[in-house]
Amino acid sequence: MMPLSDPDAFEAAEMDRLSAQERVTLVVLGALALTALGVLAWQRRPVALVVSAVPSDVEGRQRPALLMAGAPVPTVTAAPPQAGWDGALEAARGVDVNAADVAELERLPGVGPALAARIVEERECCGPFHSAEDLTRVRGIGPKTRERLEPYVTVE
Repeated sequence: MMPLSDPDAFEAAEMDRLSAQERVTLVVLGALALTALGVLAWQRRPVALVVSAVPSDVEGRQRPALLMAGAPVPTVTAAPPQAGWDGALEAARGVDVNAADVAELERLPGVGPALAARIVEERECCGPFHSAEDLTRVRGIGPKTRERLEPYVTVE
């Protein structure tokens, strides 16, 4: 028997008496205990949730907000109509696609600088548009885009 005055010698002597199967069992139990501790720590961590917040601009794109679990979720309320937005659409009504420049065409809903430039380029290249349906000649304007633009354009 080993003297109790040296605890390291006692543990080493006890480990020598364990069979290979008992050693493997101890290692597996230790690994399981560490895994369980890791899972518990992972479950208790604060969870970040991505929640859509209020629209970040007039085009309706949304900006994500980072929230911690248990934090109150912001509610989205309808924004008051912005001054000038409806006025811009009203001014866009009746834009003559055969006479308008790029800046005027950009006021149309869904028409950016590139599409406005292609409309002007198509008009100069292939002649004037005879109806709103002729806008489908422009690359990037399909039937749905033409239908959306029809109330706002004129062809003279």
